Amino acid sequence: MDHSKTVLRDARLPDGRVADVTIVNGFISHIGSSDRADSDETLFCHHQLLVPASIDMHVHMRDGVQAAKETWESGTQSALAGGVCLVVDQPNTVPPLVTKDVFLDRVEVARTSSYTHFMINGGITNETTSADISDLLNSGVLAFGEIFYGPSSYGEPISRDALSSALCQLRDSPVLITVHAETVSHGDDVSLKTHDELRSIAGECTAIFDVTTLARAFLSSSTKLHICHVSNAQGIEMIAPLPFVSSEVMPHHLFLSRDMLPDKAWYKMNPPLRTEQERKRLWEWWPHIDVIASDHAPHTTAEKEEEFFIAPSGVPGIETMVPLLMAEVKRGRISLSDLMYKTVSRPAELLGISPPCIAVGFRADLCLYPDAITCIDANNLHSKAGWSPFEGMDAIFPLFVLVSGQVAYDAGSDRFYKQDIEWFSRLSES
Repeated sequence: MDHSKTVLRDARLPDGRVADVTIVNGFISHIGSSDRADSDETLFCHHQLLVPASIDMHVHMRDGVQAAKETWESGTQSALAGGVCLVVDQPNTVPPLVTKDVFLDRVEVARTSSYTHFMINGGITNETTSADISDLLNSGVLAFGEIFYGPSSYGEPISRDALSSALCQLRDSPVLITVHAETVSHGDDVSLKTHDELRSIAGECTAIFDVTTLARAFLSSSTKLHICHVSNAQGIEMIAPLPFVSSEVMPHHLFLSRDMLPDKAWYKMNPPLRTEQERKRLWEWWPHIDVIASDHAPHTTAEKEEEFFIAPSGVPGIETMVPLLMAEVKRGRISLSDLMYKTVSRPAELLGISPPCIAVGFRADLCLYPDAITCIDANNLHSKAGWSPFEGMDAIFPLFVLVSGQVAYDAGSDRFYKQDIEWFSRLSES
């Protein structure tokens, strides 16, 4: 690799110190006073906050036949503008990522188009064979799922027997298994209220119980189970004491409720938005949540304007996830260390990869944040979705974002720069 040196001048570090950060060939080489004379680039931070870039371990980048909704280019640019430098793409694509060839085709599209580092999960459905799972493991898959133990847009539910068989085959593999846990009742899905009732908290918790019971029976200590997008406090309470299970919560369940929004399919998602009372209860369990992820799931305007029961579930959120939470840090509601744990170090630990970190020898995926809170304006966001369920809410967006030690996004000019990215896989050198 060609020698490349960048100096971040007078950055305020998470521990409160103000220092220069020197980056050589994509990794932090020194923290402290630096000589700018021999640097290729110097960025002046003016005592503003420098933190590791976040990992979003639950996104749907669409592309292919779904390119009208989002592409790897637009989706990862949106990620960068929100302080995310690694995205984990889910396998319920069209076609689903359940075979080696389809999976590797997806990897190639991401290699060509992504502006961030990426991972891509393997899919498991009722039709997935043992040979498919073995091929996916050999192709570099680090995680499987989200596996749909309950139906969702572009995700057919897996049977208990098929899930048990997959868990049994993966019992000794050091992979993460992620599950969408819902139970769906029959009825007319015509409003946010009925959507909540048909995909109830009780049903979600029943599914969590079923899946964790199967995991206890079939998984060994080397394999980990991760429950996606838990929407309620009882679910977190169930998962918290289980040493082999981790939990994930989305900003839309922390910041939005069905009581505060117009009754429109724009806000339809799975699991559904809950009541305002339940939203507040979920915040009370903040210390027990392992991961915050976005479940970025954009659809076209035309699709979201369909009748409620026809419109697909899902909302955009990758660009607003960290900025919403940075505003809560500024207010003192949560700590910066908690935010970094739930969006950087804990996701990396679960995925079995090295996180970015402001320490010598670590990958320099970094973000500089201002102190001032602004409001979310969808006109300034970069997803193809063109709207946000968090419109008008307080947020703090990064001023610039570095990928592998080089500026990948500059908010001042609103420009993106493609840098060296990594596919995180079982085949990668890291």
